[in-house]
Amino acid sequence: VKDLEVLARVCQKQNHKLTLAQPGEQLTGDPHNATGVARVDLRTWTYPVMVAKDGQLSFDNYNEHWGKQAILDNLLQEYAVEESITAMAEAGYSLENREQLQDGSLVLTLSA
Repeated sequence: VKDLEVLARVCQKQNHKLTLAQPGEQLTGDPHNATGVARVDLRTWTYPVMVAKDGQLSFDNYNEHWGKQAILDNLLQEYAVEESITAMAEAGYSLENREQLQDGSLVLTLSA
C-alpha cells in the first residue's frame, strides 16, 4: 500500500478508521509493537493493520480470532481497484462500468 490518499478513500467508503502519522512520526498499536506511517482500524478487528513507510502491511488477526481475513482482503481488493482507476484517469481513461462477478472478482470497463 503506497498511496495513502487512495487508502483514505477506501477506508472512508468501507467505514474503517485511518490514522496517518505526522511527518517524522511513527504510529504503533498492533500486538507486536510494529510501527508505521499509517494505522488502519478495521471494523470488528481487535488490533489495527500498520502500514510501513515502504508500503508493507503488519497485522495479526490470530488465525481470525481477532478479525476476519475477508475484511482485510476486501480492503486490499478495493485499494487495488481504486489505485487502478486513478492510474487510468491520469492516462486519460474513465471508468465506464464496474461489475462484480459471483466469485468476488471485478470487471472494470474503461473508455478513452
